Amino acid sequence: MLRRSRITKRNMAAVGAASALLVATAFAPGSLGATRAAPDTAALNMVTPGFTFASEVRLAGRAVVDRWTSRTTDVVVAAVAGSQVRVDVAYSAPRTSKSGTGSVGVAVTPPSERGTKARTTSSVSQAQELTAMGLSPAAIAKIDSSPSPTTTGPTPRQPPVCVEVDGDKDSNGRARQIGTGCEEQYLDSTDPSNSAQWYLVDRFHGSGVNNDPALIEPDHLTQLDVNVRYNWYENEIADWDPQYDYPVNDGQCTTETTGAHLGTASGVSAEYSQAATICPNRLGPDNLRSYASSGNVEFGSAWYGYDKDFDQYEATIGNDYVSNGPGGDPSVTNYTHIKWCWGCSGS
Repeated sequence: MLRRSRITKRNMAAVGAASALLVATAFAPGSLGATRAAPDTAALNMVTPGFTFASEVRLAGRAVVDRWTSRTTDVVVAAVAGSQVRVDVAYSAPRTSKSGTGSVGVAVTPPSERGTKARTTSSVSQAQELTAMGLSPAAIAKIDSSPSPTTTGPTPRQPPVCVEVDGDKDSNGRARQIGTGCEEQYLDSTDPSNSAQWYLVDRFHGSGVNNDPALIEPDHLTQLDVNVRYNWYENEIADWDPQYDYPVNDGQCTTETTGAHLGTASGVSAEYSQAATICPNRLGPDNLRSYASSGNVEFGSAWYGYDKDFDQYEATIGNDYVSNGPGGDPSVTNYTHIKWCWGCSGS
């Protein structure tokens, strides 16, 4: 399913042209929304201790953008109001150590729709959310360059979920590693004989950049992944891409394309495709699980490698096709994760 065309790494000069550092964003009346900073009024529910609510932007409909800060990590999330946010921060050694690894993962779980699911259409786009999150146009282009799906159905059905992570902050508050992940869910079709039988498509895209300019023992981005997770009951991941690990030759980057090619269960022929520049070492599936004991069905895509240059962007992309039964919950959890090392070396 995954198609590629070769390009050289040197052609990627524009890839590292802009930093994705988050900035405080305020909007005038009549623009995307209005910023507020009352710590007790966040529309999204942060459940991880140690994070301080910093600001909020209200967008169209029920979409909101909330920002939190902590000593090591800043997090910005765009999602539907009422979503739960959990942050996982891990270090293998104290940051003062000569070498070690670190990681940050952010899970965003929207309110359940089980028993209440309905056809809806998002009134806010992914690009609008990323703008409200404070990303520059160049950074947005790394995560929002996908073509629109060919289907004429509601697209997307809920506000997209986007996460921005500023990880491994130095003593000046500068993030050494920055990761962004977005997920859009589409209601592709329903069963002609049962309108409560849905066929959903998830399209997700991750972007990561090494933002550490240090000359001695700098950080290096080593993993970037974005996952989606459904409740197991009456949900089944029937198609996914990428399906296998795809190695990327050292010294070159490639343009990769993924898509969920439908037509078996839903009786339609639509392709939700997207493309991104993938650099060494590999792109592949991540956490494909579909069994009752876990309570979830999951799929994701991941980039694994070792960035060669400061300010070099990495990417991961993926799609899945989900059969959502009449009693199944169509709400989906998004998980964006980055991992890095310092005092390390890679091939």
